[in-house]
Amino acid sequence: MIQLSGNGHAKTAVYVGFFSALLFSTMTLFSVPEAAAQHHGAPPPPASLGDRQVALNFDSSPKVISAGQTVVINIGFEDLDKQQNVQHVTFRMEVSKDGKAIFTDFFHGHAGEVKLQFRSSNSSPTVNGNFDTLSGAWVGDPGSSIVVNGNVFSDPGIYKTLVEVTGIDNDKTDLPEPLTYEFNILVFVSQSFEVSYQDMKFNVKTVSPIQISEADFMQDEKQLVITSADMINRTNDFSLRIDVPKEMMSGPFTATLEDGTELGIAENASDPSMRSLVITGRQHDASIDMEGGMRHGHSIVIIATNVVPEFPAGIASLAAALAIMSVTLAAKRHSFSSAGKTY
Repeated sequence: MIQLSGNGHAKTAVYVGFFSALLFSTMTLFSVPEAAAQHHGAPPPPASLGDRQVALNFDSSPKVISAGQTVVINIGFEDLDKQQNVQHVTFRMEVSKDGKAIFTDFFHGHAGEVKLQFRSSNSSPTVNGNFDTLSGAWVGDPGSSIVVNGNVFSDPGIYKTLVEVTGIDNDKTDLPEPLTYEFNILVFVSQSFEVSYQDMKFNVKTVSPIQISEADFMQDEKQLVITSADMINRTNDFSLRIDVPKEMMSGPFTATLEDGTELGIAENASDPSMRSLVITGRQHDASIDMEGGMRHGHSIVIIATNVVPEFPAGIASLAAALAIMSVTLAAKRHSFSSAGKTY
């Protein structure tokens, strides 16, 4: 085993312009540690190599990545016509956040697949593995991961990822133009906020790739407003999950940004006492007028059909029917009791 700097490499690659905002991987419902919202989104389109279509397959363990935890990422390349992995693939992987490159290096998969284990620390990224001089890239032992130690996925956020395939089919074969794939890896943070209505208090939880600054419950407008000052100030796809107590709000729900832009929202039942709302959409630059001047940020407005202390008509009718039944049964019991008395 040898160790080199994670961004040091002598090989030249063709660099493309900066990345389009695509969420990547499977559309999976989750929770942290593991049960309800969306994973990374839709995969990038396959790349053309002559008459072949080569798709990048991505998987992570855990599915939902939390800031600072160890994560294993599996990257494979599939020939869609043959429905099998392409052999001997060399690629460059670059990870950046907020426009700043964090990690870049070359990797090679003899069977068209590479497993990377990212271990978070405060140091600059370094790679531990076997360096293959023939392909000029890191390779893993069979069944083992190539280990990347350092500050890569240490903070919550949207990590833009570029993969350029520079060689394929043979360790020595260099492509005249790289096959390029661009996607995002989301790293989430869990937060909790207390909101209130009159003397009632409710605990609202969020799981999001951005830091939420506050949550406000506007009972009279049937709204829960989630605000963040950390939204990325350019076009980007995003997803997050919000858990609200069932007695606080009920659906159907709608969701918008602060300017009225509609967002996707779906309810996922992961906890009998909570409603898990998965919100997806495309964010855009916006300014919020706050004390001390204008700040970049976003608010997400969730609109419910019913909120505390309201009840849906069906539940109210059922409650009324139960109340009438109770009164009737009580009256009958009283009548039977009186009939049995002797004066």
